[in-house]
Amino acid sequence: MFDKSSRMGQDSKWTSCVQGLTGFFSDPSSKGLNASLQYFPQGTQCSTSVFQNPSVAMRPLPDNMSFANSMSSHMPGGGTPTLPAESGAIAYAQQIGSQHPGEKVAIVLVTDGDPNDCSSTPQNVAMAAAAVAMKIPTYVIGVGPSLQNLDTIAMGGGTMKATIVQTNNPQQIVTDFQNALNAIRGLTLACEYGIPTPTNGMVIDFTKVNVVFTPTNAPQETLVYSQDCSNPNGWRYDNPTSPTKILLCQSACTTVQKDKSGKIDVVFGCKTNGLPTN
Repeated sequence: MFDKSSRMGQDSKWTSCVQGLTGFFSDPSSKGLNASLQYFPQGTQCSTSVFQNPSVAMRPLPDNMSFANSMSSHMPGGGTPTLPAESGAIAYAQQIGSQHPGEKVAIVLVTDGDPNDCSSTPQNVAMAAAAVAMKIPTYVIGVGPSLQNLDTIAMGGGTMKATIVQTNNPQQIVTDFQNALNAIRGLTLACEYGIPTPTNGMVIDFTKVNVVFTPTNAPQETLVYSQDCSNPNGWRYDNPTSPTKILLCQSACTTVQKDKSGKIDVVFGCKTNGLPTN
């Protein structure tokens, strides 16, 4: 969800962010991800439905044309209706999630200022993000100085802190913006673990799989299985009937990502911790 308010036309923010996004969407390193793109504001509209149908629908990356062509047809103008924009992004993310069960879906909100239109405030945008953060985190990239209120939205979205890109130099905006996108790309993939294919005719018993986290300088912990992530410190299968991946729930993911020297092991053979007893 890309802010194209009138303030984005200042200090080369729009052109630099467009350049950074174009590079990200076309980067071969983005292979394996899918992305969509929508803008806010959309005229004077305050309806969620205006924002939930993206200008570029979800498609595989890398993509050299679709996103670049779309961004070239837009220019900055208008205010910052962040609440309906975030709500629209959530509605679309939920739609995509229902079509692809087990896949991880996230929102990236790119904006250069605090919410100020359509009754938007940092607090009510954060509340909207928090309502779905367990399954759909919201990452926030703030373009410009003094955007501390965006941390409120990031915290509501389960990602704790906005990434702020300074605007002192246009080329530095491009570099820092791409770095921010690359970091988010890494975070969204870091909490997924593939399940190996058994060899020699062996079969995996998915009721006897455990995820063990060994923190830095602390005892190891066997995480709890929680297929609906009602325990945010647990883990789940991408597909409970035919698993191919193990996914950490949001709080567990955040904990693991913060511990750069920690270790995750997937262990087979003992009853899954937290699996209901029949």
